[in-house]
Amino acid sequence: MQKREAKAIDGWVLREAVAIEAHLPGFLFWLIQASTLQRQAAFLLLSEGRSHQQDQGHPHLAALDNLRQRRVRDVLRTAFRSLPIGLLGTLARLSDDPLPRHYYRRLFATLAKGDTRARALLQIPGQLDFGEIRAVHELDEAALHPAVIQEIKTGRSVGTINLVIKWARTISSTATDERLRESVVILRGDARTLVRRWSAAMDRLPYVHPIAADDPDFRPLSSGAEMIDVARQFRNCLRAQIPLAAVGQAAFAIARFGQPMVFQLRPMTAGWVLVGAWCQNNENPHSSLKAGLRRKLRERGIHTYASVVENDERILGLVDIWLDQTEGDATDESNADIELELDQMIVEFQALMATAA
Repeated sequence: MQKREAKAIDGWVLREAVAIEAHLPGFLFWLIQASTLQRQAAFLLLSEGRSHQQDQGHPHLAALDNLRQRRVRDVLRTAFRSLPIGLLGTLARLSDDPLPRHYYRRLFATLAKGDTRARALLQIPGQLDFGEIRAVHELDEAALHPAVIQEIKTGRSVGTINLVIKWARTISSTATDERLRESVVILRGDARTLVRRWSAAMDRLPYVHPIAADDPDFRPLSSGAEMIDVARQFRNCLRAQIPLAAVGQAAFAIARFGQPMVFQLRPMTAGWVLVGAWCQNNENPHSSLKAGLRRKLRERGIHTYASVVENDERILGLVDIWLDQTEGDATDESNADIELELDQMIVEFQALMATAA
C-alpha cells in the first residue's frame, strides 16, 4: 500500500491529539497520515471532548481507536447511534485542515435537521471550504443558494447580505423570501446592486416624510416608483438618489408653485434641512424661486443649510478641500451643529454604501 504524505495539524486539534496520544500511542502519527475522510471524522470525534477531560478519558476514545482499523461509516454510526444523510460525503469534501471546533457540532446538527440549510449545503458542488460552511449557517435563508454561497464566503460579506435583506424587508412590501431569494441569486450576492434594486422597490419610507401628503404647495415623494417617474419627467439624476431616501438619509419632494422643481431635505437632530433644489435637466432654479421655496419651508419649520461663500470655497480649494454647493444664502443664519451633523451623516452613508461593494 502506498504511504500517504504526512499533513501537519495545529491549534485545537493538535492539543486534543496530544492528549489522546497518552491513551492511544501512535494516534498522532496515524492522524497526520490519514485520508481526508479519516482526518475529518477524527476531528469530528475530537471536537466532542475537552482537554481537561482527558484524565477521565475522551468520550469517544474507543471510536478514535477503532477509526484506525475500521470503516469510518461504521465507527461514526456506533459513536453517534445514527448518521445524518450527507455527513460522510460532506466530511470527505472538506480539506485536510480542521474547521473551528464548534462548527463540527453545528455541521452535524444541521445535516441531522435536513432543513433548508442542509439542502443548500448538500447542493454545493465540489470541495467545501470553511467560508462556504460558515455561509450556510449564517446567511439569511432568503440567500441560501449554492451559487450565492460560493460567491459569499467572508464573514463581512455574509453580514452585509444579511443587513441588506433585513433592510429590504422594512422598506418594501414586495420583499418576500421568494422575491428576495430570486434577486440575490440573479445578482450572485452583489450587495451594491441589491441596494439599488430594492431601493427602487421601496414603498415604505423608513421615516415620516417631513412634507404632509395634503400640503398645498409641495408633493412629497414617498416611494421608489414615484422618484423614478419624477426622474423621467424632470430628466434629472433623482433615480440615483433613491438609496438616500431608502436608508432614511434624505427626503425628496416637488414644489407645486411657480416653475416645477425637485428639492432635497436631510434629517438633523434639530429637524429637516433643505440642501438642494433642481428644475428640468438639473438646472438651477431662479433665485426668486429658491427664495420662495426657502420661505415656505421655514413656515413649516424646515431649516435652510447655509452655503459657503465663493471666496471661502476658493480658499479651501487651494488646500484640496472641496465642499458640495448646497441650497441656501450665505446671509442665512448658520447652525454649526447642523453643519457638523450633515458632514457626519454623509460620511456614515458613504461608509454604508462602501460595505455593500
